Amino acid sequence: KVLNMMYEFQELAYSLTILRELLEKFDLEGSEKETHYMIYIYLKAIISDLQSWRLAVFITKQAEDIHYLDKSLLSSITQLQMTMMPTTQDTQEEIEFF
Repeated sequence: KVLNMMYEFQELAYSLTILRELLEKFDLEGSEKETHYMIYIYLKAIISDLQSWRLAVFITKQAEDIHYLDKSLLSSITQLQMTMMPTTQDTQEEIEFF
């Protein structure tokens, strides 16, 4: 919410809003254990990226560009979203060429 109030961080705040909504809507109990593990890995990486970004931008102030995380975070969230999609068992017929 705080980042969303600052114009400079609206893109990052938007990505975090998408992440929040994605996690709120996800049916954890109806998903597979392998999916749980993948979600854990993605969330751990996202949290680590956010911690590093916070440190570089606000604490040490060594970040050359405060927006360096924007596109990377959105990409990670998109990958997480694809992981959270329910798997479908496609029954595709084999194509016979002869």
